[in-house]
Amino acid sequence: MVPAASGAYRLYREGAVILIGIALDLRAALAEHREGRHACTRGATAFGFEVSPDPVAQQRKWLSEHARSNAGNLPECNGRRKPS
Repeated sequence: MVPAASGAYRLYREGAVILIGIALDLRAALAEHREGRHACTRGATAFGFEVSPDPVAQQRKWLSEHARSNAGNLPECNGRRKPS
């Protein structure tokens, strides 16, 4: 069960990360994506999350890791290329 707590989350489509996001309420944020309220994340097939008192730091860490392992590219719904 997803808690109503702050944290960072990842959405996947067919095994590929399509969004790394943050929320003050993970349950509400993930429900919005599941309901299709955001065009880019429609069709997400899975998610993962981490409760965190500093979700921005967690998001930055995951974005950096993703960019490092994907030729500098960010997930589809975060933008294509990591800012310089």
